[in-house]
Amino acid sequence: MDFARSLITTIFLSSNIYFWRSTNYFALDSNLRPLLHTWSLSLEEQFYLIFPILRLFRYKYSKRRILKQGLIALSLTSIFVYFAYFTEKPMAVFYLLPFRAWEPLVGAIICITLKEINGRFQQFLSNLGAIVLIFLMINPFSLSLKLEIFSNPLAVAATSLILLSNPNSGVLTRLLQSRLFQTIGRSSYESYLWHFPLISYSYHLDSDSTFSSSLFLFALTFVLGFITHKFIGNKFRNHTFLPNRQVFAATALAFASILSIFSVNILVHNGYPTRFKSFVYGEVGQTSFYKEVSGRSFPCMPRNIFMSSLEYNGFKRCRQTKPVGRPKIIILGDSTGESLFPGLADLWKSSNIGYYTAPGIPTLENQEYQLIFETILNDPNQHLILLTFHWFGHYPIESEVRWSLSKTLKELRKANKQVVVIGGVPTFQIEAEKCVYRNALGKENPKCKLGLFEYREQETINVTEPRKIAAENKVQFVDIFSSLCVEERCSMLNANKILYRDSLHLNSLGSRVVSEKIVRSVNSMPKEPE
Repeated sequence: MDFARSLITTIFLSSNIYFWRSTNYFALDSNLRPLLHTWSLSLEEQFYLIFPILRLFRYKYSKRRILKQGLIALSLTSIFVYFAYFTEKPMAVFYLLPFRAWEPLVGAIICITLKEINGRFQQFLSNLGAIVLIFLMINPFSLSLKLEIFSNPLAVAATSLILLSNPNSGVLTRLLQSRLFQTIGRSSYESYLWHFPLISYSYHLDSDSTFSSSLFLFALTFVLGFITHKFIGNKFRNHTFLPNRQVFAATALAFASILSIFSVNILVHNGYPTRFKSFVYGEVGQTSFYKEVSGRSFPCMPRNIFMSSLEYNGFKRCRQTKPVGRPKIIILGDSTGESLFPGLADLWKSSNIGYYTAPGIPTLENQEYQLIFETILNDPNQHLILLTFHWFGHYPIESEVRWSLSKTLKELRKANKQVVVIGGVPTFQIEAEKCVYRNALGKENPKCKLGLFEYREQETINVTEPRKIAAENKVQFVDIFSSLCVEERCSMLNANKILYRDSLHLNSLGSRVVSEKIVRSVNSMPKEPE
C-alpha cells in the first residue's frame, strides 16, 4: 500500500509531500520504502516548474542584474525559513520546497556569476572548497546534534566554491576532471535512481547488513547506473531515443497512465493481501491503528487536555470510550500506554476509559504532563490510574527520575487514586511490516522473535525493575511482558496474527492479548469499575 501511494505521488511529482506527511516517529523503517529517494526528484521538478517564471521575468525587464538580485532575495528568504523552522518542523524542512529552494537557487546564482570572477580568485575558491569538503567528511556534527543545522549549508557552500573555481587549477578540480570521476559523474543520476530500490530489496531479503553485502550493493549500483546511462540515459540526452517530441510525449503519458492505473488498482484492492500463501492477520503501521481508535471512541475530557494533546496525521491522541463526562479510568503514559486502549475498551465496555498521552516518563516534574496531573489530582472521579511508559527505552532509569517517579506515585495515592504500574512489552529490532512480509512468504525472520539472552535482558527491564518500583511505593503491578512470551521466547506473531504495528507498539490484536492480563490482575476490582 505504501509502495502504491509513493509510486503514484512520484508520477505526479509530489512524493516529497507524501513522505513528509507519512514520515515520523511511527513511520515504517525507511529501508522498506523503495521509492523514498524520489522525494528529492520531486522537489527538483517542482523547482524546475517554477523557475521558468523567473526567466520570463528576466526577459520582460531584459536586465541580468534584476534577475540576479531577485534570485539572491529568494535564496535568502528560503534559507531564513530553513534556519527558523529546522528545530520546530524538521520533517517539513527536510522534504518541502520552500525550505530547500535556496539550494538550487544558489546554483542558478552561480551560473549567472561565473563569468564575473577572475582566475586567481577561482583557484583560491577551489582550495577553500576542498577544505570544506574534508571538514564535512570528518563529520563533526555527529558530536552535537545542535550543529546539524549547518551541515546542508556547508555542503552547498563547498559545492558552490568548487563550481566557481578555475577548471584549470587546483588539485581537487583536476581530480574531478579525471576519467574515472567523469564516468561516475555522467552516470550519477542513473545510479541515484537505482541505489535505494536495491537497498530496499536487499533489506527485504536479508536484514543483516555486512561489509561484503554493502560493498556488493555499492558496486552493483554503479554498474547498473553505467549500463542504464549508456543504453537509455545517454540516448535521451542526445535525442537519439524517441527523437520526435510528439512520440516522446505520447510514450511518457502512456507509461505514466499505466503506472497510475497499476497503483490505483493496488490501493482499491487493499494491496492484494491474498497474494501470499499464508496470510498474517492484523494491521501494521500507525494510520490504521489511529483510524480504528478514533472510529470507536470520543475526544477525551476535559477539552483543554484534548486540544493540547499530541497529534498524528490529523488524529488527536487523547480519546475516551464515552461521549460525555470525564473518564474514570485513565491510561497514563507515553505512546506505549495508548496501545492498551483498544483492548481495555473491549473488556471494560461499561466503563468510561480514557488515555492521556505525552512524551517521556509520566512524572510531576515532566512539564509535558503538567496539565494532565493537575486534572487527575483535582478530579475525585478519576479513581483508577494505569501508569506505564517505554521502560526499555528509558533504561537505566536515573536516580533523579526514579525519585520523581516515586514522588508521583505517592502523590497519586495521597489523592485517593488506585494506581497500577504496568510493565513493558518486548521491544524488537525489526519493524512489524517486515515480519508480516517474511511470514507471508513462509520465511519467518528470526528477528521477529527475541532470543534467550534478549528475553532475559528485557524481562529484567520490563518486569523486574517496574515491579520493584511499584513495591517500593505500595502500588499494584501488572506484568504484561509474559503475555507475549512462551517458554522464555517472545514473538511479534501469535499463530497467523501480527500483534505489533511497529517494533515496540502493539496493534489492536496485541492490545487485546495484554489487556486480558491487566483485567485479571486488577484483583481489587471484583467487577468492572463504574
